[in-house]
Amino acid sequence: KPKARIESQNRHSLSVNSTATFRCIVHGNPEPQLR
Repeated sequence: KPKARIESQNRHSLSVNSTATFRCIVHGNPEPQLR
């Protein structure tokens, strides 16, 4: 079922993008807003 594969790939890329964005925010701000 190709549709299921595409959905799983989208979830994976979303997870990676969220992690990359989170790391960028943490490294970019001396004091992270998340406390």
